[in-house]
Amino acid sequence: MEYINIIYLSSILFFLPLLSGTSISDVAFAIVFVIELIILLKSISNQLYIKLIYNIGLIYYLGISFTLCGIIALFIERETPLSVTVVRSVFQTTLCLMTFGASSYMDFSGSTFRYIQRIIFFTIIMNTILLLLFYPINENIRLVYSHPNFLGAYFFMFTPLVLLDCNRRNRAKKILVITILTFFIYLTGARSALLSQFIMLTIIIIPKISFKKIFSYLLMISTIFFTFIYIYIYQTTLGSYLNNLSRDIFHKNFFSGRQIIWNEMLELIYQKPFFGYGAGTKPSAMLDISLSAHNWYLQIAFQTGIIGLIVALLLILFIYRYYISKIRLFPYMVLSAFIPAMLFHELFEVMLTQNHLAVGLIVWCILGLGYNRNYYKYIIDKYNNKKRI
Repeated sequence: MEYINIIYLSSILFFLPLLSGTSISDVAFAIVFVIELIILLKSISNQLYIKLIYNIGLIYYLGISFTLCGIIALFIERETPLSVTVVRSVFQTTLCLMTFGASSYMDFSGSTFRYIQRIIFFTIIMNTILLLLFYPINENIRLVYSHPNFLGAYFFMFTPLVLLDCNRRNRAKKILVITILTFFIYLTGARSALLSQFIMLTIIIIPKISFKKIFSYLLMISTIFFTFIYIYIYQTTLGSYLNNLSRDIFHKNFFSGRQIIWNEMLELIYQKPFFGYGAGTKPSAMLDISLSAHNWYLQIAFQTGIIGLIVALLLILFIYRYYISKIRLFPYMVLSAFIPAMLFHELFEVMLTQNHLAVGLIVWCILGLGYNRNYYKYIIDKYNNKKRI
């Protein structure tokens, strides 16, 4: 594996999450952007310009369109002045698209996953040491991990990476690693990450492919409507039952105040439904709150309007359909299970394109690896070799 790929994967999977929230995190993101640009330029250097435009595909055009939606909204219905926050938001969206592109165009070989497995193993060892040193003393995971939701999502992203390697000789090792990752997610108390982990593993073990597809589509559709359901079942018998159940299992309320923020944001979206309030516009600019929406769908609709949300969902849907077309291959079965679980996770977070972007970039890296033609050839060669044996 080339050094540029080693640096790239190390940055995305380890150094960016490690530096997230620090004073040099913006510098780290900028360095990753340059690395991704080098990978993309290297991969297209031997292609003619017209051939490149033809080969890019609809998915990349949708990604570019999504970025443009936020920029267009700034000039059409901008409510906040152009600022560093706005520029950072546009850069973050662009970086997500660049990460997907770099991962889908990078050179791929069997050593790529061997290196990824080493990163995951090192991360598990490091966090095990942290737990052994601090958890028995503090007896509170929040004192060990300052951002439990961030770390829960970080561990969740490792699960598909463990399973994407189609080497079946290490099944017991993979099961052990996934069990450890699930245990770490549980310790963080990140409910959305734990439920997403459960959803992904459930889809994988569903026996028939047709059932997997039906369950996944139903889950993705219900995810879109859950925001409205969540608001309206507040202070109902069902809402009280779910709140008590959440307190019994997770020791947290099911209704944590999100229902109030979501309801107020929906009212703002109704006022400017098409292009929203512009990229980088925070709910705090319109509402008396200091938090984000904690809902990726509402945040995107708020900033880029219904048009931007539709483009973003179409982008993910086309990636999902690509994976579904190859679902008989186990790695693509994992990827097709990862997307519904990831979309569910974003009901309660905005990590996919904004908050805790270090985790969001891992998502786009995984999606890009699944879309990588070299990765597909690698899988096909593996399966053909097994048939010959």
